[in-house]
Amino acid sequence: MPEYLSPGVYIEEVPGPQPIQGVSTSTTGMVGVTQKGPTAGKPELVTSFAEFRQQFGGYLDPPQDDAERVRWEHDDLEGGYWWRFPLAVKGFFDNGGRRLYVKRVVSSAATPARVDVSTGVIGPRPAGAGQDPLSLAVPTGTVPTLLRAAATAEGSWGNDLTIRVRPSRARRIRAVHPSGTGPRAATLAAEIRGSTTATLNWPDRLGTVTAPVVVEIGGERFDVATVPAPANGQLALTLPRAPAEPRRRGDAVKVFRAVDSAPDQAGARTVPLASTSADAVYQGALVLVGHTEARATISGVAPAGDPTTPGSVQLTPVTTAGFPRVFESDHVQVVEATVDVRYEAGVSGPIRRAEPEVVTERFAGLRLDQLTGTPRSIVDVVNAESNLVRLEAVENTPPATVGWSLFPGSPDATSDGYEPLAGGDDHSENLRPDDFAGEDGGSGRRTGIQAMEDIDEISLCAVPGMWSRAVQAALIAHCQRLKDRFAILDAQRGLSVQEVQAFRQPLSSEYAALYHPWLTVRDPTTGTNIPAPPSGHLAGLYAAVDNDRGVHKAPANVVIQQIVGLDDDINQREQDVLNPVGINALRSFPNRGLLVWGARTLTAVPEWTYISVRRLFIYIEKSIKYGTQWVVFEPNGEPLWALVTQAVTNFLDTVWRTGALQGLRQAEAFYVRCDRSTMSQDDIDNGRLVVEIGIAAVRPAEFVIFRFRQKTREQVAAV
Repeated sequence: MPEYLSPGVYIEEVPGPQPIQGVSTSTTGMVGVTQKGPTAGKPELVTSFAEFRQQFGGYLDPPQDDAERVRWEHDDLEGGYWWRFPLAVKGFFDNGGRRLYVKRVVSSAATPARVDVSTGVIGPRPAGAGQDPLSLAVPTGTVPTLLRAAATAEGSWGNDLTIRVRPSRARRIRAVHPSGTGPRAATLAAEIRGSTTATLNWPDRLGTVTAPVVVEIGGERFDVATVPAPANGQLALTLPRAPAEPRRRGDAVKVFRAVDSAPDQAGARTVPLASTSADAVYQGALVLVGHTEARATISGVAPAGDPTTPGSVQLTPVTTAGFPRVFESDHVQVVEATVDVRYEAGVSGPIRRAEPEVVTERFAGLRLDQLTGTPRSIVDVVNAESNLVRLEAVENTPPATVGWSLFPGSPDATSDGYEPLAGGDDHSENLRPDDFAGEDGGSGRRTGIQAMEDIDEISLCAVPGMWSRAVQAALIAHCQRLKDRFAILDAQRGLSVQEVQAFRQPLSSEYAALYHPWLTVRDPTTGTNIPAPPSGHLAGLYAAVDNDRGVHKAPANVVIQQIVGLDDDINQREQDVLNPVGINALRSFPNRGLLVWGARTLTAVPEWTYISVRRLFIYIEKSIKYGTQWVVFEPNGEPLWALVTQAVTNFLDTVWRTGALQGLRQAEAFYVRCDRSTMSQDDIDNGRLVVEIGIAAVRPAEFVIFRFRQKTREQVAAV
């Protein structure tokens, strides 16, 4: 309650009834097999057939295996033409559909295409590259795999993907040495007192160093053959010559522990790193992309008795172990790269048609020194932005022989450096009705029909082409459980009037409608006429009628667009048999076209006979449900009851004025009660607010009757 503690004028805002907005009734959800597209997560929204093709691919071929095709086409109980799904989606948009959520179905055995990206390693310069004493002679071999690319979803479509990783920026790196026998480098404060003497601060932690060493001063290098023991925290070195420029205390001087080196036949210097063992360990700088530690070593064990000959070179990740173990090298680390992904449709796959389509993606400026965890990390960026591939940093990579090429690619790489993904397979031979029915793994992890529960906006549902009992039962159960959507079912193709009656017999639901026969459409890829399930076209027609007239208008006596005919002809005598049992006929009428000529649900309950009545109630119930969420936890008393009554009344008055309700006056169309007559004290004490609503929905004029009788001229004149 407001407080009034001092005299004055107070302004207060009194809340009135919150307006209720009508929900969409034309948003559709479909489940089916597609060429590509995501299989995990929630259904994806598409708003045109072009968008569907971009995201889910184009038309599908029937199964290539004759036995598999016969199994689907001739199974009266669990069959279906799942490969007609893209045509049904096209029919949806051709007939006025605007918003479609698609859930892709794949078999449980389907696999995604993958490739191990053999890139990301930069080694030291090979023999023959120059006189740098830090060069190592290491045999050329196979670059280790450190990144793995996989198609975003299962299926043979991924075999049409290629990926290329190219360096875009590199930097000089500091290498690390895990043992005490290899080269050490220290950057120290120094003072040069004479032309050939350098005095360096030498902390005790650096220990002693044995000759020879290399001293670098301002880019100049000096070989020092004799190194005295450090004394009093300093090390005095005698240089073979004076530096080009004098140095003052505090200037940086680098000291390397060096080893003897000798030119090979080509004039390059092969440097065996010093070792007290016959099994010499060769050390050098190398970058391993894919490990959390970006620095690593090349280490190779030389054959016994010949410590100057490199052996098989192994990659071993290491960590920095203190200042004395760090030295500068001429090796480079690629810190940024560009990833190119290319998809060329129709190259491979057993269930697709060769449809020209090329999609490319490019991601530039990606970090390679940190694969994840930064705004431009290669794995994070590609996985967040690519619609085609996902990257994975391969951990614990087995040792591999090192080569020298910058991002050389695998042996299967194309001439322009793209590496093809392989191993993707739809395994359509393992496809089962249960894959369409789906499983409930929780929000975002549901599959098949179950996944449509994740989208509240869906009002129409279909699984085009599937007459499987298991699939249709799952679809009906889905709609009846949620009570806010309506299912459109396909009968089996090619049934006679008696057979379609038998097919309908086990079906019963006020939340579903069945249509017969199938449609005949033009196959865009072959130019031939083929059968297509009606549910996709009908869903688009439902949406168009909702948008043009309203949900109270029965989706019937409307022309089906973009079809060339019907798979069977239904006449009035045959429809006299089908209509009473809730089978909606699709018929051809002279000079009027191909029409939907039925508007009944699959229930025997008279009040829910008509599709328009059931869907009108769904619309009103769902709109009021979402439009009155503000009521929850409000004080449950007369002021709240009045607000709720007014809000619902205002909404239903708008519905009545659109022609969706009967009656010439508002009182004849509906009533709303929320008072002591609708709830007891026990309801109030237990937090229940009960509103009673009565609606007089309009019914379609299914039977239009003109009664004629003969009259005499006198009788007509008297009227």
